[in-house]
Amino acid sequence: TLAIMPDFAPTGFTLLDAYVQRKLGDGWSVLAGQFKPAFGDDRYLTPAQFKRTNYFALDGFAFPGNANPWDIGLELKKTTDHVTFQWDAVQGAGPNKTTDNDKFKDLSARLEWKDGPLLLGASYYGGTNQTGATSYQNWGGAHIRFTQDGLDLRGEGILAPGDRLGFAGQAAYKSGDWEPLAWYESGFIGSVQNYQVLGLALNYWPGAKTRITATVSMNGLASLTTSASGGLQVEQIF
Repeated sequence: TLAIMPDFAPTGFTLLDAYVQRKLGDGWSVLAGQFKPAFGDDRYLTPAQFKRTNYFALDGFAFPGNANPWDIGLELKKTTDHVTFQWDAVQGAGPNKTTDNDKFKDLSARLEWKDGPLLLGASYYGGTNQTGATSYQNWGGAHIRFTQDGLDLRGEGILAPGDRLGFAGQAAYKSGDWEPLAWYESGFIGSVQNYQVLGLALNYWPGAKTRITATVSMNGLASLTTSASGGLQVEQIF
């Protein structure tokens, strides 16, 4: 299987997915090229899978300096009825770069268990990951998801280098063409809260591949009238 996913925005053109995948039998497959390393829940999603207009701030907080998580490397994947396991070796230099940025190869692993509407996951990432670090760093994460009859509940936590700990949660409910959702996230450096975000959105789905999203976000309830910001996004998948 060959996958190509370009992204075009007013800021320019970016090549995201560009990989080949080969099924090996018995649930095993191997993937090579440029892809999203398997880590976490939100960070692993592609733009077309979002219910909001962009990624959680949690992803940039846990991986500072890595605004674009795509990377070049190799992935081995195993799937069963209830379990999915992925193991990656990537350059750690980011997308659209054919040369490594250091002597290290970054490694990631992601394990998910699903039974009916409930999904549990755990992740590990080790390397430098464009952060400017000169030594090997370690990231750990856990996520949970519950989906049933239009209800979609998600939660995630990431423990990152530099004593960074972040949490995010999202609740959505789709009925017909409409889907309201809300999310909250917060990040700590040590015991000090570094940021918090409360967001609300309303999705309208006029077609299976067309989404119109209106959002409002704020730095917690206390800033509702002082620093709330809004946005409108129209997305069309071809």
